[in-house]
Parts: sequence; C-alpha cells; structure tokens
Amino acid sequence: MGDVKLPNVLLLKISPPMQSWGVGDLYDSNRKTNRFPTKSGVIGMIAAAMGWDRDHDLNDLNKLKMGVRVDSPGDLEKDFQVIKKPGEANGKPSNRWYLSDAVFIVALQSDDLGLLESIESALRDPVFNLYAGRKAFPLNFDLVQGIREGTNIQELFDSLDWMGRGDKPDKIEIIRDADFSDLNVETVSDIPVNFELDHREWALRTITRSWMNLNHPANSDIACEDDGLDWLDMDDDQDNPN
Repeated sequence: MGDVKLPNVLLLKISPPMQSWGVGDLYDSNRKTNRFPTKSGVIGMIAAAMGWDRDHDLNDLNKLKMGVRVDSPGDLEKDFQVIKKPGEANGKPSNRWYLSDAVFIVALQSDDLGLLESIESALRDPVFNLYAGRKAFPLNFDLVQGIREGTNIQELFDSLDWMGRGDKPDKIEIIRDADFSDLNVETVSDIPVNFELDHREWALRTITRSWMNLNHPANSDIACEDDGLDWLDMDDDQDNPN
C-alpha cells in the first residue's frame, strides 16, 4: 500500500475596504452581491493570477475544497452606475451592491501540495491585477497567508485567531464544501464551468454552515442557527433599498 496523502490548506485573507461577489446577470439593473466570497469568484481570482485565458480548463481548481470563515461580515452598501452591454448604443441605470469593511478567511484544501504551492506563487506575483469582484476594489496586500500542511479546513479554522475588524463578536460563521457525513447541506450554483463573457456557466456544489464560538473554540462545530446569514441573505435589503 502507498503512503496516505494528508490534506494541506492554502490560507487567504480577503479584507479590502470594499468587495463584491456578484449575483445574477452582469447587466442586471439591480446587481446583488453574496455576503461572502463564492468559489467561482476565488477560482476566477486564481485563474487571473496564473494568466489563464477565459476558456482555460478549470478542472484542477474546481477540485479544491473551499471554506470561508466570516470574521467580519461587513456592511451592505450600494452605488449607482450606468451600464451598457457591448454593441448597445445606450446604457441603463443600475444599482450595484457591495460589502464594506468585511473580512473573510478563505481556505483551499488539497492533498496535492504542488498545486497549492503553484497557486500561492501566482497569487504573490500575479500575471493580471487582482480585484475583489470589481476593478475598483483592489485586494489587500496580505492576501496570501501561507500553506498549512497536514491539516484540513475545519481544524485550521478552529486553530486560527480571529482576524476581523471592530469589536470581537461572540461567534462567527463558517461555510465550507460539504462532506458525505454532513447532515445540514445546501446546494448552490457556484462552480465555474467557464468564464467566457457571452457563455458563462456554473455547476452545482453542496455547502454546509456552522458557527465558531470565539469564547470556546473547541465547541466551534455547532449546528447552524436561524439567525445566521443565508447564502443570498440580503435579498430583501437589495430589492427594497432604503
């Protein structure tokens, strides 16, 4: 029997002053944002760092397990823009939603250490400029937090100190790819098939959510509660802005 490969985790901290993880069509008149980074958004960022074309094969990146720890959920904000599709003569008004002052810890897990090392190297010296969802939102300088060997997403999140902004909360949310043993799961359209502008496609993945008690980290993997943020939890606010 061969040696058993242990998982390794590449850790990222996404904490620019503003970020947006778009929901729906790029040209919607009310362009929403997820409340935390999507797998599609993170993979797109990695592909840009590697200098890949939009039609590049994404299979290796899609196999990565991903988790997000919401250290600071941030505030939901919007701005007003005039948008225009290529070839159109006239634009139309659009509300564009984004998050301010949010801090997310993103973990990418794989037993292929070489793959994580190549991703880490690309993110430290990207071919294309990296953004948090929009060209106006450049990423923070301390994005890459390094690789942790021989651990998994949940264990790593449990061991990390809180990295958020403002007052430290009592608990923070963790969202990660679901395992076969997880009971509380959701399905989201969040795996990029390709990034071609006129033919973008996404596949489904299952996620699970839990809460990490910052006062008692050992009890972090508690059941998801009703007062948590949904995957698209801002629908009411974004559809009915104040």
